Amino acid sequence: MVGSYAEHDQSGIYAFELQTDEGGARLKRLYEIPGAANPSFLLMHPSGRVLYAVEELSPEGRVNVYTMEEDGPAFLEAFPSEGADPCHLSLSPDGKFLVVANYTGGSLSVFRLDENGIPVCMTEHRRHEGCSVYRGRQESPHVHFTGFADGQLYVCDLGLDRVFCYEPDLMAGSLSDTERNLQLPAGCGPRHFCRLPEHPDLLYVITEMSAEVFVFRIPGKKGAAGENHFLQRIRILPEDEDAAAVPLGMIGAALKSSEDGRFLFASARIFNQIAVFAVQEDGMLQRTGVYDCGGRMPRDFGVFGDYIVTANQESGNLSVLKADPDRKSLMDTGIREEIAKPSCILRI
Repeated sequence: MVGSYAEHDQSGIYAFELQTDEGGARLKRLYEIPGAANPSFLLMHPSGRVLYAVEELSPEGRVNVYTMEEDGPAFLEAFPSEGADPCHLSLSPDGKFLVVANYTGGSLSVFRLDENGIPVCMTEHRRHEGCSVYRGRQESPHVHFTGFADGQLYVCDLGLDRVFCYEPDLMAGSLSDTERNLQLPAGCGPRHFCRLPEHPDLLYVITEMSAEVFVFRIPGKKGAAGENHFLQRIRILPEDEDAAAVPLGMIGAALKSSEDGRFLFASARIFNQIAVFAVQEDGMLQRTGVYDCGGRMPRDFGVFGDYIVTANQESGNLSVLKADPDRKSLMDTGIREEIAKPSCILRI
């Protein structure tokens, strides 16, 4: 499924099937859904019966809830995100709580779900405070991504150069400060993170402004307060490209792994590139190449076996890349699908 920055009266959510065989690959458009403004991020409940879509709006955004029917999603309800410009959604490991990241609002909201995955009430709202050094981007907190790891909730705040670590109470739906936060260098702008099953104690964080991937060891419940668990930082861009030369630093975007966990892929928006990193035995990264994404402004992408489907926001298209058998390089297949301002790829 594909989310986008479509207007309310346009189709903003799409479903495609990536069909592959010995002859290559093709994208088959299944359906599209209008009626949502800026549905820039999508998430499916583990049951597969409920779809959530943010409406990235200011001064307050919304989250749309759809039930999955035979002919596609059916709109059920919308509820306030309790902050401006919600841009990311995540679920607790038990599927009972939905966490909303409000980017401009600098906050996160937690909502209790019923047994069917339908939101019931808000159980926690937490707004960060402070700023960092990058003028035009970091005058205030910007919560960009949340995710659960090792029983904790980690929250990327691009505006504060910090990945917060909260202790969740999965009975009450509340959060407690742990003071085991991960601090990045000033001006980096942590945007997203991912984890690998083969290295469950590591957190891979992509930064937007400095265009790097940072590797941290997760503090865990017994980690010392304020302890720095930084292990590695590695550039996304080729050596001849300068992240500091990009106005407002709109570079690093999505970070995802190959299905076998042996490689990480990272998108660089302004440079229209996808970087490939080989994961070493100890979990550290080695960049093996940087490749054209097949469009402009690759905000997100999805990994489907040997193929990567990229959402190119500025050029208004999906593009399909194929990895070589060793996953060390990417080739543009030439496959394109036009969509207005695609921003999110959700594999279902």
